[in-house]
Amino acid sequence: MKTKNLFLSLILMVLFSGCAEVMHLSQQYLDTEAPLSQNEIIAGLKEALVTGTNNSASILGATDGYYKDELVKILLPPEADIIVENAGKIPGGQKLIDDVLLHINRAAEDAVSEAKPIFVNSITSMTISDGIGILKGNDNAATEYLHKTTYDQLFELYRPKN
Repeated sequence: MKTKNLFLSLILMVLFSGCAEVMHLSQQYLDTEAPLSQNEIIAGLKEALVTGTNNSASILGATDGYYKDELVKILLPPEADIIVENAGKIPGGQKLIDDVLLHINRAAEDAVSEAKPIFVNSITSMTISDGIGILKGNDNAATEYLHKTTYDQLFELYRPKN
């Protein structure tokens, strides 16, 4: 269960990394001299979020998008430390651990393409009320919105299949 939550958290974290730039872009809409309608502001917010999602998905979905980026690379949980330490003492053991890490991260890179439509749907379904809540909310309001509207679908997508 911890591994599933960790994996989902990593996907959410990385795809939300565009949210900071979203807030910057949305502020540009608010700072223009000509007043914008709420619909124009929300359309700009949606566009910025979709752009952030597409950019993040392109980066993370590429080969080594996770594996060679130390900020998002998926590692084994601390509970596996004893196994990792002892496997390194066995001939070929470190290669086995390295192969496991590579395969976990490759799976995450492949999974990005499956997660992307869930995020895009969440963004395009955003109401004016949701958008205003993001613009006027905390710095992590966009992240909170995306978590609320995508977590269940992502959890279902990545839960172990029987």
